[in-house]
Amino acid sequence: MPVEPANQHLDRVQAVVEGDGTCAEGSISASWKRSAIDFGVDPASNQSPTILTSGELKDPRERAKGIIFTAQEELDQLFRISGPAGYVVLLSNEDGVVIDHRVKEAPSSRFANWGNLIGGVWSEEAEGTNGTGTCILERGPITIHQSQHFRSRYIGSSCSAAPIFGIHDELIGVLDISSVDPMLSEHAHNLAGTLVIESARSIEERSFREQFRRHWIVAIAFPQAAVGTALMAVDKDRQIVGVDHNARASFARTIPPLETGAGFWTLFERDDQIFRSKDGDGDFDAQLTLIGGTETLPALITPPESPAAIWRNAESAWLHCRPRRSH
Repeated sequence: MPVEPANQHLDRVQAVVEGDGTCAEGSISASWKRSAIDFGVDPASNQSPTILTSGELKDPRERAKGIIFTAQEELDQLFRISGPAGYVVLLSNEDGVVIDHRVKEAPSSRFANWGNLIGGVWSEEAEGTNGTGTCILERGPITIHQSQHFRSRYIGSSCSAAPIFGIHDELIGVLDISSVDPMLSEHAHNLAGTLVIESARSIEERSFREQFRRHWIVAIAFPQAAVGTALMAVDKDRQIVGVDHNARASFARTIPPLETGAGFWTLFERDDQIFRSKDGDGDFDAQLTLIGGTETLPALITPPESPAAIWRNAESAWLHCRPRRSH
């Protein structure tokens, strides 16, 4: 399907901004209005994307060094899958600044022209509707295909982005894969959205496990729900000391609000056998029943990393914190 002509795209943008919501779906329409009204982005501008200098990028990359390190394996894996199809993998910070990437060739003027470089700025304030910037404001996965972009300059590109949340439910990064293939169909690109969501969630899980490696990690599955696996960190006194984004969303509906520091057995029917293993033992399966409920939830329990692990090699420590997404 050919790319929408720029003049036709600009007419649709103007119609949406003036109040005609039929010209774009809800989330895109809302983003177009933000881009025009709140941020004053010009949809007709052909200005090149902003690329921070190495000096300007030094502080953002220093502050993000933890997530850059944690994300390495997932970035490589995502690029192994999507790179042959012409995608670029971008990891951005919470402000939409690209802090790491994977590309098929050495960075060139072609990548700079599209902003697909370390230092590229992809906030909605800077570029209008796009995968990374809109994901930041929506706090959820999003796919922007060609003419769903706000600026006509980008209507030949497609991107899918997913958020990465920290242990306090704060946004710590955005994972995005982008293509500049104007012939890429929306149906084909939708597959990219699924890949980036899974990869972002794996980065998020590895980050959570790294930060709570000396605690019990309880990964709870919700087979009938879209939320996927929820993570909790539990200390030796069986107090919940950490919950991830999915756990907050899942249990807020059951026992609002779920705050860290709550007793694990105030949430689930008591079963002391669940925490029977010794430090350093491998993962094992368990069944959890919510207080006052009847449905059991399958869980994977990871014992704390052994104090002796400090003497082990880095590969062993990395293995202990690996995502268990395929379990």
